[in-house]
Amino acid sequence: MSHPTSEAPKAAPVPYFTLNNGVKMPAVLMGCWQGDFEGEGKNLDLAISNGYRGLDTATQYKNEAIVGQVIAESGLSRDQLFVTTKLANSEHHDVAGALSRSLEKLGGQIDLYLMHWPQGVDQSTGALFSDQSSGNELPDYVRTWKEMEKAYKASNGKVRAIGVSNFSIKTFTELLKHAEVVPAVNQIEGHPYLPEAELVQWSNERKIHTSLYSPLGQSNSPLLKDDLLNSIAASHNATVAQVIFAWAIANGLSVNPRSTNPERQVQNITLITLTDEEVKRIDTLHKEDGKHTRLCNVAWSKENSTAGGWTLQQLGWDIGFETA
Repeated sequence: MSHPTSEAPKAAPVPYFTLNNGVKMPAVLMGCWQGDFEGEGKNLDLAISNGYRGLDTATQYKNEAIVGQVIAESGLSRDQLFVTTKLANSEHHDVAGALSRSLEKLGGQIDLYLMHWPQGVDQSTGALFSDQSSGNELPDYVRTWKEMEKAYKASNGKVRAIGVSNFSIKTFTELLKHAEVVPAVNQIEGHPYLPEAELVQWSNERKIHTSLYSPLGQSNSPLLKDDLLNSIAASHNATVAQVIFAWAIANGLSVNPRSTNPERQVQNITLITLTDEEVKRIDTLHKEDGKHTRLCNVAWSKENSTAGGWTLQQLGWDIGFETA
């Protein structure tokens, strides 16, 4: 996985967003989810060679050690890379231990540590921890956040920022009642069919940056066939992916796409600029019949409208399950 020469690879000209604690995060990160474990190291090494300076992994992806090895062999100083990882649902009971294990695998520094989901799972039974307040009992995600705050403060700079993933205005509202550290980031599924404009605006008002996973959907995504997106792409001599990333960045959102194709890797990090009118047209695309929908089919059940064992009401989500 090492580079063929001692010369460090050059970074792509990608803008950075400044988080609420001053840490700078690249607008485009390479997603490490669904990696081929045998080939993931080569793929991430290629991504760094192609100019990526952000990597997004998670304990649940089971590839933190591979990401750590790529970092060590990249030819870059650690401060040239921004690495996100996430606390697994099954480790809400042991935040300090989970963080220590992730730090060891990732070379002793994590730029952004996220609570992957608000739902904690009992590792021994597989049962969900309680999500409801009862007397003095706090929801699991609040207890978990308090432990993340402690671990962050005790890390002596080894963890540069902490945040959450898959949070809504509902879960955020409860969390912020008790938080000493305001989450720096909320990573959510987001794309033109699920822009989450209300949540993004709410988060912006509280200086919480929104980062998008699955910004292109998944395989056979209808986004790639959308007439408006293809029309705008043709006018810029660009790909639909480039249009979607430009739309996101214009709205102040970072993206975490994944690709193992060298040409697409380069395209995805070669940014274009949309007109204000084009951005506004994409902003309203989800309002067309049947288009407001979640495209990342992870941890949710269409049959009973749940995700990770919680109902949409518990999650506080409005993500078009009914039309997915």
